[in-house]
Amino acid sequence: MEQRCAGGATRRRLRGATRLGPFERAEPARRRRSVGARENGAWAEVQDGTLPERLATLYDAGATVATVCTGALIAAEGGLLEGRPATTHESAKDDLREYGVDVRDDRFVDDGDVLTAGGVTSGIDLALHLVEREWSADIARTVAEEIEYENSY
Repeated sequence: MEQRCAGGATRRRLRGATRLGPFERAEPARRRRSVGARENGAWAEVQDGTLPERLATLYDAGATVATVCTGALIAAEGGLLEGRPATTHESAKDDLREYGVDVRDDRFVDDGDVLTAGGVTSGIDLALHLVEREWSADIARTVAEEIEYENSY
């Protein structure tokens, strides 16, 4: 049995696995670009140009910018990441390098007024880091406990 997932990935139930449980394997889709290349994803926002421009305007006005996953492509298109350290979802790192970004293999990168997180779950780490940075480690630990998130807090 084969099932097509969002982004074009396929999942196939392994033969004989029904006796053991729902063991499955995923095959990544062949993409023309990164995971953000879907018509409604970050790459579409980059192509449209409105969001990168708005992000650049906010940044120029003094806002701290944080991105999660392929949102880093939007910040890069807005000119916020060139020559700076940043991270994004693994599938978009080559795309991010094309913008002249110093791509890191970290869950999140804090470069002062621009912060980036890798995959979606890295966004939780980034959010808790921001709480700690702006308020305190105690408050970050409290937030982590409230959302039942186990990490270094």
